[in-house]
Amino acid sequence: MFRSGETYTASVTLTAHENYIFAGAFTSNATINTGSATAVISNGGATATLSRSFVTTGVKTANGMTIKTSPNLIYTHDNLLNLSALVVTLDYDDLTSADILFDDFGDHGLSTNYENGLSLSFTLHNGQAIRVTHNVVGFRDTAGLNISRAPGAAVSTFTVGNPKLTSVDITAAELAGSTEQSIEFAYNLTGVTPTSWSDLGTTFPVTISGQPTDRTIHVFIRSKGTDDYLPGTPATRTISTVAPTDSELVFVFTPIAEGTDLKLPPGMNESDFVLSISGNTSITLALTIAVDNNNFDWFVNGKPAGDKTGTFVLRLSHVTPVMPNTIHSLTAEVEIGGIPYNLTIPFTVVE
Repeated sequence: MFRSGETYTASVTLTAHENYIFAGAFTSNATINTGSATAVISNGGATATLSRSFVTTGVKTANGMTIKTSPNLIYTHDNLLNLSALVVTLDYDDLTSADILFDDFGDHGLSTNYENGLSLSFTLHNGQAIRVTHNVVGFRDTAGLNISRAPGAAVSTFTVGNPKLTSVDITAAELAGSTEQSIEFAYNLTGVTPTSWSDLGTTFPVTISGQPTDRTIHVFIRSKGTDDYLPGTPATRTISTVAPTDSELVFVFTPIAEGTDLKLPPGMNESDFVLSISGNTSITLALTIAVDNNNFDWFVNGKPAGDKTGTFVLRLSHVTPVMPNTIHSLTAEVEIGGIPYNLTIPFTVVE
């Protein structure tokens, strides 16, 4: 089998019989395969060499292709694709073959679907094959790319502060790097990394409210996972709500005319009860009625709190622990003519 793209030459050496030589006229009449040949007489005419060069054979054509060596297929999101190890074997119609290195693809009609040095995306490229295409043979695929999500951004800034009686604030939070991930937070009382997280806005402070007084809260911040990035490693801070004192609270009473439970003695009306309130951080309440009896029993949330007096001092200790958005009740009860009568006033405690 002749190789394509080659110029072949046929040569024949003749030896004259003993006592004979090749004459000069021989050189002008020599042929090989009916074509003119060049004849060279040597050894004093004893030998003659005939040569003929044939037309260059046609250029060989590729008729088969295999991927001999795959490139690296394992990456992390944002890594650069490296095709330098890619080798393809081309088979030709002259029964030869050649291994083509990636750097030589352009000289052999070869190309790939992804450029060398491409920044890889988990979302776009994971599982996709590297496709090698030849302009005659067609294409061959490698196995799929195995791309992992990248680690989430670290927390570079995280501060908590502004502790209040029933709330604390996340005063600042920021991520490092350029992953464009958002921030999420969680909190608990145990300090164990939580499994449920909430988005964190960009305006600070962000308030964690609805907590009891004097409670230790563990606050967690991390970058939120996306299609291409894993959730970041959480950073944590510990802060406590304030242990309150009387001077830090305000008692807010619902007016008597709104929602009170007033059981009036016979022949009396609401105006016969007079409630005087003084102060706000600790409250002194004086209750009188238009009868000669001001010996009231006082109850807070149904529990006895003071006996047989017309005045009562309401303090924080009556409602501890302070819970936000809780409605309490203050009841004054008096006995007239052996029959108990009472006045109940709802109130709340605020910071």
